[in-house]
Amino acid sequence: MKMSFGLEINQSQKMILTKELKQSLEILQMNRFEIEELIVRETNENPTLEVEKKTR
Repeated sequence: MKMSFGLEINQSQKMILTKELKQSLEILQMNRFEIEELIVRETNENPTLEVEKKTR
């Protein structure tokens, strides 16, 4: 009977997307019109948010 012993090492890397990171990625993919709609929607849902419009 032959016995063998071995040692194996594995390395892995995982990226966990948090809720905030997912939201950031979604916003980065939006155009200006979609971002403006999102801001209006969020301020309507949360009255404690204030929007300050800046002119160019």
